[in-house]
Amino acid sequence: MVKNNLDKIFDKYCKVLLLGTFPSEESRKEAEKGCKYCYYMNKTNQFWEIIYKTFDEKNVSNDVEDRKNFLLNNHIALWDIIEECDIDKSKDSSIKKPKFNKINDLLKDSNIKAVYVLGRKAEKLYKSKKHTKTATYLPSTSKANTIPLYKKIEKFKEELKKVKGIKIP
Repeated sequence: MVKNNLDKIFDKYCKVLLLGTFPSEESRKEAEKGCKYCYYMNKTNQFWEIIYKTFDEKNVSNDVEDRKNFLLNNHIALWDIIEECDIDKSKDSSIKKPKFNKINDLLKDSNIKAVYVLGRKAEKLYKSKKHTKTATYLPSTSKANTIPLYKKIEKFKEELKKVKGIKIP
């Protein structure tokens, strides 16, 4: 079993919760070194480029603390659905025996208005458990997902514009 050692990025002002499945191998390695917010560290993953461009930011920071603050300043929480599982490297398709994070506990006393799952595997996992909020699918930010980057950004903008309290330019 592989443990997810990342902390959720969250504060009481968050209106949106973005949920991935499980950290990549690169993110887990950084977490082992003590980096608790090293989400989407795989250089081929487009998450950070998508999220920054969703808010019309031209420069994507590589600094973990800057990234965390960018999300929080835009009222976005980030977490993973799975706390622990068997997994081959970073392959979502290989996930077995998932142990789930306590997402309902986070949602219970929060200002989260909308939950989004990143990719079909995240959607399937989220739906496999009873949650207090329905989640909306957003395309996987993996480069393996062949949807063009600009289309992913458009979809993120379209969805996040629907959430009261989120300001999308």
